[in-house]
Amino acid sequence: MPNGQAKNEALVPNYGGVMSAAQRLHSFSTQIDAAKRLTLGPGRQQELVALCRWALTEGHKINRTAIGHDIAARTLVNGVQAPIESVRSGGVVLHQFAVHQAAVDFAYETLKKLSPVETGNYKSEHQMLVNGESVDPSSQVGVDDIVIFVNSEPYTRRIEWGLSKKKAPNGVYFGKTPSGSSEAAYAVVRRRWGAVVTVAFQYIALFDGEIVRGKEANAPSIRYPALIIAPKGTRIGKVS
Repeated sequence: MPNGQAKNEALVPNYGGVMSAAQRLHSFSTQIDAAKRLTLGPGRQQELVALCRWALTEGHKINRTAIGHDIAARTLVNGVQAPIESVRSGGVVLHQFAVHQAAVDFAYETLKKLSPVETGNYKSEHQMLVNGESVDPSSQVGVDDIVIFVNSEPYTRRIEWGLSKKKAPNGVYFGKTPSGSSEAAYAVVRRRWGAVVTVAFQYIALFDGEIVRGKEANAPSIRYPALIIAPKGTRIGKVS
């Protein structure tokens, strides 16, 4: 009986194996000997569909308990996104969950918590980009989504360099040292969620809420610190 391939997946292989995931965002497995009670023909089809629906419901329930709210999910039947009802005897159904939603929520709250406050502009200007598009920070992320947090206030680089000595001496996103500050958001998020998500830091070019690429992206005046969060194993290249 095959095993699940990642912590954010619920796998229903062949007739009976179930890998349900993300109880406190750690995978666990439950095996059901469903084959013994399956009948031939339509009865087997109905049993398989019921089993797959149960796995999806359980995955949502476990994630809701662990994270506090529902997260996005998708179902693959034999490697293709399709309705559960299309599964046939011997097929494989894979339920995938966007468990990096928890890390995204945590990162946003961490950035706000670390933000120095004078006028409140900096704290309120942490922007969230999903796959390069600006969205509300409360938005739900998809299974494969790459999330970028960035703050384009004019003095955000000064804060990152530790020039707000009383209110944010270690910076907010990464910190001023080459290895970063252990108190900045990058390090805090990695310590908490590094086992289940990919966390990266870059300076990216942003103008009017949109990522700038090409030669224009080299202008220092539009480059800002950015925290990037993606599903575990995602390769994150240079954004801009």
